[in-house]
Amino acid sequence: MPLIILAIVLAPSFFWILYFLHMDKYEKEPRKVLIYTFIFGMLSTFIAMILEIMGNYIIPSKSIAYFLLIVGPAEEFAKFYVLRNYVYKQSSFDEISDGILYASIVALGFATLENVFYILHYGVKIILLRGFISILGHLTFTSFIGIALIKKKLSGKGSALPALLLAAGLHGLFDSFLSTGSIGVIIFVPFFIYIAIVYFKNFKRYTTISKIFKNRDAG
Repeated sequence: MPLIILAIVLAPSFFWILYFLHMDKYEKEPRKVLIYTFIFGMLSTFIAMILEIMGNYIIPSKSIAYFLLIVGPAEEFAKFYVLRNYVYKQSSFDEISDGILYASIVALGFATLENVFYILHYGVKIILLRGFISILGHLTFTSFIGIALIKKKLSGKGSALPALLLAAGLHGLFDSFLSTGSIGVIIFVPFFIYIAIVYFKNFKRYTTISKIFKNRDAG
């Protein structure tokens, strides 16, 4: 892949990384753990690909049922797998804002490699759509899983299954709207605006909560 195309692919991810580092300002997360989280997020793309190929034998691809029952669940499960089996076990995964931060890093890794595959298949123009819209979708859906997991770890009770199902369902709807032509796009616009608001409000909310607890502990 020419360097210019690689730069175009990585530019949106670089923007989001800067945003995450800006938000991670009260208790800095280990950079090594963040890097591994991103890499494992990228590798989780292959888990989703395998599940989607298997699902295609059951449900025709590009159908609404395929997006709802195969793509959404497969991709969110792949990211959940990284969060539960790597991130959850890290000692640095220990404050409420870590749920959405680490989930976002996993999702960003996933979306970055996915964008590479899309550009190789559809051309560089696709990044104009996927560079912001698709990445923000991944971040939002997976953030629900991360929030559920950190609450479970901090409280010792609860389950991430409802959050996983919610993420999978929203992800499936997201892809379905984009695949159904002009009517789907009309529905998609307010849906996308809503999930964007939810994501940024949640990030700010949980970061603020972490700040309050840190200041209380310091006092």
